[in-house]
Amino acid sequence: MPQHTDTQLAPAAGGEAFRAAKVAVEASGLHCAAGSTVAELLAAWAAGGKPPARLPFASDWLPGATAYLLDEPNLRSQLYDRKAVRTLDKQALNALAAALACAKPLAGFADPARVGLYMGMPMVEEPVPSWETLGALGRVGADLAAIQHSILGDTPPLTSLMILNSTAASHIASQFGVTGTTGVFSPWADAGLEALIEAAWSIAEGDNDRALAGASAPTVTPFLYFNYETQGLLDTGAGLPVPGEGAAFVALRPADGGPAACLAGYARGFEPDPQAAQAARRRCMEAALASAGVAAADIGWILFDPLCGRAGVAAERAAIAELFGADAPLCGWHEVCGYLGPAQPVFDVAAAAAALLEGWRVVENPKGQGLERQDVAPRHVLINASGCRGQFVSLVMSRHE
Repeated sequence: MPQHTDTQLAPAAGGEAFRAAKVAVEASGLHCAAGSTVAELLAAWAAGGKPPARLPFASDWLPGATAYLLDEPNLRSQLYDRKAVRTLDKQALNALAAALACAKPLAGFADPARVGLYMGMPMVEEPVPSWETLGALGRVGADLAAIQHSILGDTPPLTSLMILNSTAASHIASQFGVTGTTGVFSPWADAGLEALIEAAWSIAEGDNDRALAGASAPTVTPFLYFNYETQGLLDTGAGLPVPGEGAAFVALRPADGGPAACLAGYARGFEPDPQAAQAARRRCMEAALASAGVAAADIGWILFDPLCGRAGVAAERAAIAELFGADAPLCGWHEVCGYLGPAQPVFDVAAAAAALLEGWRVVENPKGQGLERQDVAPRHVLINASGCRGQFVSLVMSRHE
């Protein structure tokens, strides 16, 4: 199925069709430092969760020395043979663990051929040196500094992306026996929402009856920061959020007659100029609201992007303040489990679905003292994600009866 590229699509055409499909979040599963469910996330936040580990390398050249690290998932506890996985890619294993946590409460799939699989995978991965790099290594001999420079400077840390995508998709599809339509999106935080949107469209257009949609964060290694640097993300002036390892998945289905948290509308945008990012982000959010058929005043919770590409989080916050006011109800779950890259917006979707149905929200304290829970029932939630090259995606979720 071709990817939808309908940023400029009029709400009367694409927006109404997307809303009318009433694609709902049926279940969610997490794999992060805070746990595997939204309830465990709330418990970790209430307990004052802190980064549980130090990065296992020197910090004098890093923006921070802490991270939310994870042990490799214990797949044996899920009755999954580790030897069958046949990969050393921790990101793929994290994705499988989150998918298992998501599908666990479901009673299986009546027709696996009608279940789609859509994922957002990060483009940060340990590099496989090119032939040119290997030749350079042969010429520098035993000069360690030159070898390090050659590997870091000449090898883009995304060469095993296709291997990672295929292994992660095949592991999850084989675990659940699903053979519906499949899509894998990269490279940055926008990939998580891209996967979710395409999964919803596959249901709306009749390709699938259900869909699993999720994403994985990059593994925390020195190459993560090197990749950030090559993309210009260390020059935003605001600093990077503390990174975290993990993954998030949601199961989607058409809403039934009861209360449901549905995907109501979305918009995509692109603005490569960091100086114009604030205005571009606002336009993207406005288009998402129009697609969902709601006004800015209707949004009861905003889950923002703590990275916001090259423009930095300051541009994200400024665009939100322009559209929703200085006291907009904001939340960034990265304070509890670390910034999860492509998995961050899927993580936010899982939290938004629970909040819409249970009647709560967690927002930044107006006095700047962390987060606070409020027993306020939002009717509509806005979720933002960005890519490092100027991509923007905004998604509106709504409660339907």
